[in-house]
Amino acid sequence: MKAFVPGVACPTCRRPVTEQNLSEVQGALQKVIDAIVADGQEQQAQLKELQELDTKAQAVFGQFQTDNLREEIQRLSACLEYGNLSQQKYEQMNGCRADLLQCQAQLRAAEAAPAQKPEDFDSQIAYAQQEVKNLKVLISNVIIYTRVRAELTFETLKMNKVAISLYDVMKTTGEQKAAFKFTYNGRRYDRLSLSEKIRAGMEVSELVKRLTGRNYPVFVDNMESVDDLANVHPTGQVIMAKCVHGAALEVRPLRAIPTVAEPQAA
Repeated sequence: MKAFVPGVACPTCRRPVTEQNLSEVQGALQKVIDAIVADGQEQQAQLKELQELDTKAQAVFGQFQTDNLREEIQRLSACLEYGNLSQQKYEQMNGCRADLLQCQAQLRAAEAAPAQKPEDFDSQIAYAQQEVKNLKVLISNVIIYTRVRAELTFETLKMNKVAISLYDVMKTTGEQKAAFKFTYNGRRYDRLSLSEKIRAGMEVSELVKRLTGRNYPVFVDNMESVDDLANVHPTGQVIMAKCVHGAALEVRPLRAIPTVAEPQAA
């Protein structure tokens, strides 16, 4: 404002400022300055409001984790400990395993017996073998039942191409061992390419939103390495950052700032 004196050139129209149009140019410039200050104050107020909302949201989310997730993890851990079976069926399966071990011991003893066998020993071996076969079928059925019941229990974790497994079932004994496997299209996460990891991460973000019941915006970086995200249908806002080679730096304001009005021609 102080620099605007008669004789200087207007920075907008490049015409010289005269005594006649000095007040008009200063008035137009003052409007622009006032608009910039008002816009800055409005942005500062919005920033303060967003920071307060973010603090409240973090507190609510922390309380949610404390009150709900811990209880859910404890419940699922108890289910995994018994293979999602009731206490009665779990004890019954352990009894079947003990019977199987006993029959296997009897079979080994029978096979190691001397060549002179009682006349009915063959029938005892056949009976023991049949018992072993029946017990193996029973254990196989229990394993299938456990696997199907576990799949139903973790139905909410089902995704398109991403699979998460929390335990392994031993084929020989049917025992469950704690494990964590994260795969995409059947491949381990540490062997995925960058684009596959991004696609897998998008599916997991949708899972988190579904489990928490909250629709958070998702920020995706390195989109220059991803040709599409057809494996997932986002349910909310997705912000994608992409590096474009040779593109010039560009700033796009939310709304245009009015320019200084040019003096009318004589």
